[in-house]
Parts: sequence; C-alpha cells; structure tokens
Amino acid sequence: MTVVLKNTIYYPDIVLACYDMTGRKVFHAGVLKGQKEVRLDISGWVAGLYMAVVTSQGRVMGEKRFVVMR
Repeated sequence: MTVVLKNTIYYPDIVLACYDMTGRKVFHAGVLKGQKEVRLDISGWVAGLYMAVVTSQGRVMGEKRFVVMR
C-alpha cells in the first residue's frame, strides 16, 4: 500500500503511524522532509479497519482510515 503525503517540505519531524482499531500501533516510521510517499507492506496484517496518522512535532497533521481485506 502507498500512502501519499502532501506539504512535507513545510513541516519538521514528520512521523507516519498506523493503528488497528484496538489502538495498537502496527507501523511507525519517520518521514523525510519533502518525501511524497511511504510504502507499507501490509501483507502480514490482519484483515480489518486501520487508522493512519501523520504527525509533526507531536501535532496531528492528518489522519485517514483504511481497510485491509483478505
């Protein structure tokens, strides 16, 4: 899966994290300044609903729900 990011050139210390619906963090990665995409290998993830959250210096800049289907 590819997460497309916008405006990363303007924000420092960007992090992409994904959580399952129980709140368990299943993915966490730093994002480079100017980076436009992050590729996730979700092949081992359990089917269900997840939340991707992008933060900069601890502030939420965006979030999006997505479904993993098998």
